[in-house]
Amino acid sequence: MSPDPSFPQTASSTGVNELILNLDFVPTWARQPAANPYENATGEDPRVGRDRKRGRFDRSHSGGRSGPSRGERPPRREHSDERPRRGRDPRREERAPARLPIAISFLPERQQLSALVRQLQSAQKAYPLNLVAHLLLDKPEFHLIKIEARGDLQLWQFKPDGAVFLDQESLRAHAIRLHLSQVFDETVEEGEPPAGNFNCVGRCTLTGEWLGPPNYHGYQERLRDLQRTRFPHMKLDDYRARVEFVREPEAIEQWKEQARTRRVYRPKGEAEATPISREEAVQQLSQKYLPGMIQSGRRFILSASVARELPDGPLRRQLEDAWIRESRHPFTMPLSLSPAFKHMGLHLFKSGKGGAFVTAIVPRPLQDEFAVETIRAMLAIIREHPGWNRAQLLEHLKPGAVLESPEAAELLQPLRWLVDKGHVIEFFNGSLSAPREPQQPPAPRVKEPAAEEPPPVQDVRE
Repeated sequence: MSPDPSFPQTASSTGVNELILNLDFVPTWARQPAANPYENATGEDPRVGRDRKRGRFDRSHSGGRSGPSRGERPPRREHSDERPRRGRDPRREERAPARLPIAISFLPERQQLSALVRQLQSAQKAYPLNLVAHLLLDKPEFHLIKIEARGDLQLWQFKPDGAVFLDQESLRAHAIRLHLSQVFDETVEEGEPPAGNFNCVGRCTLTGEWLGPPNYHGYQERLRDLQRTRFPHMKLDDYRARVEFVREPEAIEQWKEQARTRRVYRPKGEAEATPISREEAVQQLSQKYLPGMIQSGRRFILSASVARELPDGPLRRQLEDAWIRESRHPFTMPLSLSPAFKHMGLHLFKSGKGGAFVTAIVPRPLQDEFAVETIRAMLAIIREHPGWNRAQLLEHLKPGAVLESPEAAELLQPLRWLVDKGHVIEFFNGSLSAPREPQQPPAPRVKEPAAEEPPPVQDVRE
């Protein structure tokens, strides 16, 4: 089945290794060489404080506008009688779609995450956590979607592929559309054209398919079947209104010729069984097989590829909106990646204003008095020129030296030791930085207790 073009699509990739090694992100600091975003890099775990306090996605991102910063009062607007205030226009409120009481979050797919961790371990570089989240979100096969119901809402999942629906009727239509052929063999038999006096023939305006004359015995069956399988989000009466009736004799003859062939169904592997109509096959699927293929609940996880195949409806649209917001500003994916990376042996640290980074090597600041002269000299250059890469460092040590030469390997031998031990951080774009000791918070001032006064002398008389 081809993906629906209305859902945001991304390019395919051959594997996780290609994703990581071909990164070419250019952060803001790279265009400002005087600034050093890594000067405060420590081994501390990152804290997603601002987003966690907010507890939701920033609504201003959906419209491409950013709201006023914290502590900044928005400019006052003058409102006239001719122009109603924004947000109070009843026409705007009528057009706003109702939001479902569900929470949507994004998780990494387990096998792809394992491959990603192996690549990060072999690369021995630090990668931005948000950009790793972007990599997983850009590929539907690399992430999962968790849907949690709120309030009294009940969800339904079709177990064979994990698709989630708001009601059983939509799930039933999904099962008929995708899994009827897995239970029954379909064959086409040719017979006589329908006999009778037909003045008009119905045609679906959405698909162009012929439904038949309204006085034909198979018309209602065909109408209900198309509505259930092709447009389950529409009510039957609404779909019936999309049918037009054509009275031209050529159209009636075209339908008769098409109706000469009928599709019959037999259970899989039973070629000698009595053929049944599609309506009978659907009824058997619903009664005999479907009860064991569905489950109800309030929290389900489905693959992003399956989510893109869901029929159009409020759940599908809300999933699209959540994916767009998450792709612009990852929030739930980094929250899922942090504990997963720690559990799989990776380390996360925060680097000044550069955000959170993930690496296989724990950053460990090195004190100069414990280092030999060659290590101390290399460390001093990196501290003096934070953000340099290996080529710049080699040019500083010996101008004109070739990076791939044995001479360069000997000159950079102290750097390899420093990177391997975590005393120097090599970032995803090749820049180098030396971590610093985390600043200890000042000790709380303890108030000294007041000196005790001697007890008063009592005059004891016999």
